[in-house]
Amino acid sequence: MELRNLLMNVKNMITRKINLFFLISIVLLSNSCQPENDKQQDPSNDPPNTFNLISISDGINNLDLSGVTFTWEAATDPNGDTVTYEVYFGTDPNNIDILVETTANTSFMFSDRFNTCTKYYWKVIAKDNHGGKTESNNVFNFTTRDININNTAVANPSQFSKRFGHQIIVYDSKMWLIGGTTKDGVTSNYVPYNDVSYSIDGIEWEEVTNEATSNARFSKRYGHTSVTFKNKMWVIGGYDGQTKNDVWSSTDGWNWNLETANANFPKVTYHRCVVYKDKIWLFYDDEIWNSCDGINWAQINNEAPYLSRGKYTVTVFNNEMWLIGGYVGFEDFRNDIWSSTDGVIWGKVTHAAPFSPRFHHAVTVFDGKLFLIGGQVGQVTESENDVWWSKDGIIWTTPTINNSPFKKRALHTLTTYNDKIWIIAGDRAESFFSELGYNDVWTLD
Repeated sequence: MELRNLLMNVKNMITRKINLFFLISIVLLSNSCQPENDKQQDPSNDPPNTFNLISISDGINNLDLSGVTFTWEAATDPNGDTVTYEVYFGTDPNNIDILVETTANTSFMFSDRFNTCTKYYWKVIAKDNHGGKTESNNVFNFTTRDININNTAVANPSQFSKRFGHQIIVYDSKMWLIGGTTKDGVTSNYVPYNDVSYSIDGIEWEEVTNEATSNARFSKRYGHTSVTFKNKMWVIGGYDGQTKNDVWSSTDGWNWNLETANANFPKVTYHRCVVYKDKIWLFYDDEIWNSCDGINWAQINNEAPYLSRGKYTVTVFNNEMWLIGGYVGFEDFRNDIWSSTDGVIWGKVTHAAPFSPRFHHAVTVFDGKLFLIGGQVGQVTESENDVWWSKDGIIWTTPTINNSPFKKRALHTLTTYNDKIWIIAGDRAESFFSELGYNDVWTLD
């Protein structure tokens, strides 16, 4: 029995020593793998001396969006150590992200583009090779300029025909123009298109399909919607003399496939479609449908709380779907804003935005903001060319009211492409008989 107890004690002692050995090894290994910059400062080391930021100057406003250089003083080191720098930059003064991890220079050329009307913060940290760090004496801030409305059109007239009720989408690094309509100029009857063109600069437009080709298999139409979804372009619904509920797709703009000739959503025109949570969402009056393949559609809501209305806009912003304005009835237009994450529960963001009630307006998302441009504000002829933007859908700012260089318009399109907002075509108003539509292209940046 005594021998057995002795052996057990020896075993326990050996086990404790082994565990202690592994514990020490793990600690040593952890310290040896610790990044150089995260090691504790050598107690005998003095960190770099204090230094100041120089430019971009503190509190500057209306800064341009590109071609900007950050500069700061050189920090000397009391021990003669080599000093390098980390540059921090962001929109939250309490959580500024690292922009440059290590540089020996005292300047940094910012090659990217700032967002418009945005307040930024920046600072620099000087560090030596012994773990010593010193932050710049100040955190500077600056605010970038407002959106710039270019006074000269990119193209006016453009190579495509005058039109309105068309669609513009971005696909394969190009802008694609699909369909729309003009009027015959005599009886003001509508003359729709089923042409498809693309452009990389808004000036030169390459027509892929037109009425002389058979590969644009969807009928001539306007009031349809188009989206980019699952690496395809889609054409959904519209009006070709009859209201449609067909769905088409293409991977090249040349060959179009009929996904369904009669989807289970209603026949629709001047509806809205967005891509959200890997589905196409279709909005028509107060009905909401979605599809994960463009063929099979599920009704999500048939009595949305924003009342039965048409000719509104829908976009995706801040991970929500947003519905803005619209037409309820004769001389009854809206400027309210709603948002939802599921299409079922909708919250009213604002009952009345500061822009006038309207329909057939256009909205896009650019620089982390909602942008609304133009739209029809009267029953027959009145439209606008105003520009509004908002960071939250509640507070709206306009750089210009009735002072834009482009004509007042409705039934136009907006898209974001190559760091610009593009305004393409449209018409003075839905029922203005003497207008054939526009074929101009304008940008904001």
